Amino acid sequence: VLRARLERAEAELALAEGNLSRTRLTAPLRGVVVRGDLSQSLGAPVQRGEALLTLAPREQYRLIVEVDERDVADVRAGQTGRLALTSLPSEPLPMVVERVTPVATVRDGRNVFEVEGTPQAEAVVLRAGMRGVARIEVGESTLGAIWFERAQHAWRRLSWQLLG
Repeated sequence: VLRARLERAEAELALAEGNLSRTRLTAPLRGVVVRGDLSQSLGAPVQRGEALLTLAPREQYRLIVEVDERDVADVRAGQTGRLALTSLPSEPLPMVVERVTPVATVRDGRNVFEVEGTPQAEAVVLRAGMRGVARIEVGESTLGAIWFERAQHAWRRLSWQLLG
């Protein structure tokens, strides 16, 4: 019985070593690690399909702009804008809206939609994880029309809350 247990343990060890020898981690792109530190998880078990690292490409950047639910109706693919980074506020980067995500998420107690854009200038200064403020050009309107529209939306929300 002990010999059978020993042979079983040796077979399991050989299987594990064989799987380990065939293990190869490759990234689908050349980039920079933006999340994950394998040195902190040495010896820890991992599950199949679990993300170990998050990579960001070095040359291709994707800008994610959080647009409030009140303003997202005016945003369309193809519109242009400017991105002012927190680290370089005096040098805005031109950008173009690629797509508007049709699902809202809650951030800081308000509903926002993610708008994806791409930089239009040589983005040498961009790095993964940078933050800033984006302005998207959606057209012209008078200040009174903007205030009236905001008040109208607030009235609708309030009436829905009160009247159910």
